Amino acid sequence: KINLSNITLKEVTGSDLSVLNFKSDDTTVDDLIKFSKETLQEGDEYFKKKNYDLALKDYESILRGIARLAPEKQAAVKKYKDEIVKRIDNCYINIYNKALGEIDPKVKAETSATPAKIKEFAGSYEKILLDYHGRIKEINVPVNPTIESVIVDRLEKLDIANSSYEEKKADLLYETYKFSQARKEYDKIYKLITSRPQTKAYKDYATKLQSKINATKETGTSFVDNRVRAYCSLAEKKNFQRQL
Repeated sequence: KINLSNITLKEVTGSDLSVLNFKSDDTTVDDLIKFSKETLQEGDEYFKKKNYDLALKDYESILRGIARLAPEKQAAVKKYKDEIVKRIDNCYINIYNKALGEIDPKVKAETSATPAKIKEFAGSYEKILLDYHGRIKEINVPVNPTIESVIVDRLEKLDIANSSYEEKKADLLYETYKFSQARKEYDKIYKLITSRPQTKAYKDYATKLQSKINATKETGTSFVDNRVRAYCSLAEKKNFQRQL
């Protein structure tokens, strides 16, 4: 079992709304801004009341309006769009802050967690990460590194804690000459680690696992070859003795 109480989890910081005051000499762009002003104000009111899902709907509807502009008009309204995206990021920060806050205390309370329990916690964090990636893909906005990193940080720590436990079991198989089984276990861990966002910790751990996979393959092949040679030598010896 694994002690999770000493794992340090990154803090998620919320953000306030910035004052948005944008004007343009372009009539089409200026019309869009005036038309979206009421929607923006409504979204800001929802945000202040901590109704982040409704605020998101308003901000996203403004983005969709911008997306319908001709490319040169979109370029003219880029600063305005960037401010809307910041508001969307602020909503996600607060939404996921709440979701993470429900899981984090349970993780920190575990002083003797089973691998199954760790997988359950990791699954909860992964669900949040997939939700975030799915939402921003739908509205075509870039990943916010701060939001992603605080989620991935949690997933990373649990993945590596659990994988290290599984790795020790694979090491034992290796030490007892069960190379084929050890290789399967290392491969299983490697597949999980390389499926995650490639942070430095994930990359470093994947490199370590790849070294073990290579060593297991080479040692296993050598072990089998030596046994085959030994059996052949024994067979030749017995055959020679029969001829005497």
